[in-house]
Amino acid sequence: MMNIDSKLIVWFVVCWIYLIISIESFEFEQQSPWLPLIKQRPKRTAPYKLPAGAKEINLNQDFKMTFKCEKDNDGFFADIDNDCKIFHRCHTDHNAGNRIEVQHYSFICGEGLVFDQSTYSCTRVDDAIPCDASEMFFNLNDRIGSDGPFLTEADIERAKAARPEYRRRRRRRGRNRRSHRRHHQ
Repeated sequence: MMNIDSKLIVWFVVCWIYLIISIESFEFEQQSPWLPLIKQRPKRTAPYKLPAGAKEINLNQDFKMTFKCEKDNDGFFADIDNDCKIFHRCHTDHNAGNRIEVQHYSFICGEGLVFDQSTYSCTRVDDAIPCDASEMFFNLNDRIGSDGPFLTEADIERAKAARPEYRRRRRRRGRNRRSHRRHHQ
């Protein structure tokens, strides 16, 4: 049988453990000197929570889980290691009390579609920029929420030049114009 002192010690230990466990979610109104050291580690949401059937879209192959959202690098990102079949939404939340939380959401495009970083949409492979060119358009994330135009003429031309189908049509159009000129001269 425990005496009063033993019960008091057990109660104290239980309270101390509870305090340590709950410190991450507790909102402090007054800063203590050690709190910023604990709270400044970015908390991350779990990536690659894809819907049921996602593996079938990838021909029953496992996805490479290499993409990682970085603190203060917000926006939408094509997952190049997964051939742009997946894209990610990254968001750094500085308003979670004194905590910094990096939120990472993963999405999968439908069967036969890929994420086009230049248009922020899932589209047919033939209509999209090549997946390995996606990184050239990551800077468009800096324009989300800005007052200026989202795509400049230079961005549009760069995207057109990167699209294989557009390049093929442009070459064919050039050949057709040359052959048309030869026939009418």
